Amino acid sequence: MELTHQWQGYSFTFWLFRLMAGSRVGCYVHYPTISTDMLGRVEHAAATAAAASADGQNAPVNEQHNNRRVIQSSRSLSRIKLVYYRLFARLYGIMGAGAQVVIANSSWTRDHIASLWRPAQLDVVYPPCNTTHLLANPIDSEREPIIISIAQFRPEKDHPLQIRAFARALKNRLIPDQYAATCSLVLIGSCRNAEDQERVEQLQELARSVRVLRSTASLLQQLRLTDASIGGARA
Repeated sequence: MELTHQWQGYSFTFWLFRLMAGSRVGCYVHYPTISTDMLGRVEHAAATAAAASADGQNAPVNEQHNNRRVIQSSRSLSRIKLVYYRLFARLYGIMGAGAQVVIANSSWTRDHIASLWRPAQLDVVYPPCNTTHLLANPIDSEREPIIISIAQFRPEKDHPLQIRAFARALKNRLIPDQYAATCSLVLIGSCRNAEDQERVEQLQELARSVRVLRSTASLLQQLRLTDASIGGARA
């Protein structure tokens, strides 16, 4: 086999194809299996738990989807998890080094892959997006103050943080007065399963609780862009 091109995330097969099949290995990476962000989060939790334990206090806990409360509050469990993450990251880096040509789909992924795999050749190719139909939208008409966030409704995207930040911006009058009354936060994404759908319902309930439901919307499975002023982030 002369060439193996892999885009499903099976980095632990790189050396198998390279050494046993004699292939040149190339890959297109969407999202690293482990990231330096994950390592940093666990390192911070481990340090916090250790400091709290030394003072005879309970560690402050901010539960996240990949760092459970029971682990964060335990000094020993946090250390065990940190060792596991470091070992896995090291092994992931060794396996990733088997790829001779590496392409990332974003600058964020590129930076993490560069840190973990340290490939000799690393490029970025952004996912293609056909914007031809958007050319029909006028750009000189009056626009609406809309903040758009595009991301699947997955726990790691932290949509609740976006809603809370938007609510705080309104409360603290960080949005100019001429836009505050009509400014909207629009969360656009898709649901993979029933859990994601339930997550959307929880986001709607959160929007009610922080009193921004009227200016927060969720659009599932589709994206419609009108002549709106877009200030937001692709998560």
